[in-house]
Amino acid sequence: TTRDEAGRKDRIIMLLRTTTRAVVVRRSVVPAVVRTQARLLAISRPTVDEDSMVFPRERPGLDYTLNWSLNGDGVTPYGDAYRLTKKEAAAEMLSGVTREMPAGEATAAPVEEDEDAFEEAFDSSVAILEAAPTLYVAEGDAPSTRVACRVITDDVAVAGAAILNKIVERMPLREARELPVTAYVTPSGDDLALCHYPADAPLALRDMPYTKAARIILSGKHATAGELQASILAAAQELTNPTPDD
Repeated sequence: TTRDEAGRKDRIIMLLRTTTRAVVVRRSVVPAVVRTQARLLAISRPTVDEDSMVFPRERPGLDYTLNWSLNGDGVTPYGDAYRLTKKEAAAEMLSGVTREMPAGEATAAPVEEDEDAFEEAFDSSVAILEAAPTLYVAEGDAPSTRVACRVITDDVAVAGAAILNKIVERMPLREARELPVTAYVTPSGDDLALCHYPADAPLALRDMPYTKAARIILSGKHATAGELQASILAAAQELTNPTPDD
């Protein structure tokens, strides 16, 4: 009946909304989880009519798998998000861009062990990234390692430099997913440089040979090529160092 069909569609919509909210958990501390659960994946609402439910089609800048993985990293794109893994794509993206990522000093971001202090800086940087009309996600291995890294930024010059300047090197082809080392880089915002190692590796990384993950924040004057490369190398070394129990 018409009433039964309407009830079925309402249940489907409720299930979709519940599922979307359920996967959005980015950190272990309770207050952070509460804040994170309020974030929804940046996908347009499905269109529902009497006969069907239609999701918006994927296109360059709208990749569901990439968006889900970014959501796992605590970032919900407001607009488009582009993934860069190859030099050719990075060079094309930089075509016509005159600004460059500042060189900066080769100084790794200091480790912040206080969870609350890192969360405050994290939320500040993520708020800037989420408000950006376009995000760029550069991925590759830390130089001379097999530690996969992701650089999330609102500046195409940063993403291009990460690939073209070999801040990260080309890695084996894989589907977009959360990676052991994630750097959140924005020239906007406060001058922040921090690295944090959560107590437990995220569930999404449990199939990788690491007992922990690294999260790097570089913003303001610290969003430089030198600090990004040094921070990624330091994090990769920390992740691959044997633990005392090994």
